[in-house]
Amino acid sequence: SRYEAHAILAMLAVSVWHFCLVLAAAAACSGSCEDGETSLVQVGPAAHLGHLGPQKAATLGFTELHRCGSFKVLSSDSCSAYAAECPGFVHLCCLQEGETCSTQKSTLREGDTCHPSYEGQSQACDLTEQKDVRLGFGALQSLQQAPLDWWPKVALSQVEKISCDGTSFTVNSGDTCSKYQAACAGVWFFCCDKAGQTCSKDKSILYAKDTCWASYGKSCDDGPQPGPDPKPTMEPGTLKVGNWIKTWKTNLLTPEPLEVVICFSGWAKLSTALDECKRVKGSMPAGPLWLSIGGGNCDAGSGGSVAWSQEILQDFLDNIGKVDLSSYKGVMFDLETNSGGCRAAIAAGRSSACGASSGTDYGTSPSADMFVQAYKAVQALGKGVAVSWSYQMPYCMDNSAEIVNTAIHNDAVKYVSPQMYQGGKFTSNEYAPAVWNGNSKVAYTDYQNVKGEIWPSYTLADFHYDTSENLKTMGTMQQDMKAWAKDKNIQAFIESPGCVAYQNQ
Repeated sequence: SRYEAHAILAMLAVSVWHFCLVLAAAAACSGSCEDGETSLVQVGPAAHLGHLGPQKAATLGFTELHRCGSFKVLSSDSCSAYAAECPGFVHLCCLQEGETCSTQKSTLREGDTCHPSYEGQSQACDLTEQKDVRLGFGALQSLQQAPLDWWPKVALSQVEKISCDGTSFTVNSGDTCSKYQAACAGVWFFCCDKAGQTCSKDKSILYAKDTCWASYGKSCDDGPQPGPDPKPTMEPGTLKVGNWIKTWKTNLLTPEPLEVVICFSGWAKLSTALDECKRVKGSMPAGPLWLSIGGGNCDAGSGGSVAWSQEILQDFLDNIGKVDLSSYKGVMFDLETNSGGCRAAIAAGRSSACGASSGTDYGTSPSADMFVQAYKAVQALGKGVAVSWSYQMPYCMDNSAEIVNTAIHNDAVKYVSPQMYQGGKFTSNEYAPAVWNGNSKVAYTDYQNVKGEIWPSYTLADFHYDTSENLKTMGTMQQDMKAWAKDKNIQAFIESPGCVAYQNQ
């Protein structure tokens, strides 16, 4: 399940990384820097770190950044891989090894339960409460950070004389792309007279005294111009918010009552999901209660498949009319992994992309039409139907395109919740086509004629439990999303009536 499986993460020695940056800056300056106009080079992980499998580099999409929360250590894991996949990573906190993957210790033990510590968090490994924490996994807690936010966070006070509204500013010696990205939330890249398009996924170079301006998607050839377009404003009290409530940590995330309360266990098997939600029913906040089905990795941490299969979905179809759903307003289908996607990842040598293990019996992949039968079966009981997946499509289903297209164009589906998460910031990332998602090329623009309502899911920053502040953060992310949708002219997202909060820790 999602709480029992996360894929490889580990740590490149921070001192080595910083040393490489110093060398890069020196090389860029060699023979060409005069009178203090130092070439300030910021190396971006997209080109130089990417996602590292154990001890080797690879070019990957967002698909593989999905174990930067709690997880079980795999035999192939290494500290270098964790640091490469989880920007901002400082060290691991593990039940057996304590603090590791740090400058003092780099020991991993297979099967150990660990979670990463990031810049800005408490650095102490307080493991007294971790023994009972069920491990977080899945789309909603996939990316701690992701392009366009690769670089370590900095305090905004460190940035001086930078304009985020599309007008020009001058680069100061000591400026870095990390400062600019932190200062200008939602910026796509920066346009500079000398450096060209930079602070992007392809290029991260700054020159002192260069003239630059923030761009929110417009071509650099257009020159400096006010932007982005004004964000749609929300009247106080108009934001509709729901919560994903985890069965292993039932924290209220935003004030009650909620528009939607989703009981999330990560299990795809109907009876198990019901049992888990029944166990914590008394802890659920006020609001219409929905039962979440699915959302897990390919494998449970204890072994065996928890991916969607024909067998699991047939069990759902056979029993949905027999179980007691009187407490539930509807069923949320969390669609992340299926049998074919898990096997494809293993065959491609990329099992970590889906948390898959060789030798696991995944069964047979369910068709998109079989899911349509499930939607209709729930609708026939007078219950609502909702679907959710990571970003624009399921990251490890070998028929992701069909899954998305049949769901968003189905009259039975009331809510569609793409998980546009990034620890307190809206992001519009899209998964890259890969064999484990059927080489699908689904884009957000394909949602134009969606039948149901778009309710994006956003991840709040870890350990932020002030519900009033969280509500403000959700409002900011929803406004950022609508500004993005307006720029892309995606009407279904512009008209989104609400959003759903999730939190890793």
